[in-house]
Amino acid sequence: FPSHDTDGFALSFCDKTSGSVLDLANGSHLFSLGLVKTDLAVSVIESCPSRMSAIRIEREQLTQKQQSRFQIYPLELSKFELDETFQTIFASHQALEQSESEFSLLGTLRNVLFHFT
Repeated sequence: FPSHDTDGFALSFCDKTSGSVLDLANGSHLFSLGLVKTDLAVSVIESCPSRMSAIRIEREQLTQKQQSRFQIYPLELSKFELDETFQTIFASHQALEQSESEFSLLGTLRNVLFHFT
């Protein structure tokens, strides 16, 4: 989607989903930031320190209500375990290609299935 219309894309996505959303290491997380500006709860899994830093800075720009619906977890994709499930989970092909091996990719896919409502 075009980076200049992230909020518009997020709003059209929200018309098609409800509940909570899990974002798996999707770079700048602009899509997730757009989603949290609606009524959706968004959780982000990110292991890259520089991306974690950037997303925390962006999170500070949100309202308190939006921040309460925007959770950030510094975890590896193949090893994450959360105490919740999600109605929508998305990952870019770049996020999945970060897997160091087929075993790591299978771990990520297993986690996705385990956390999907």
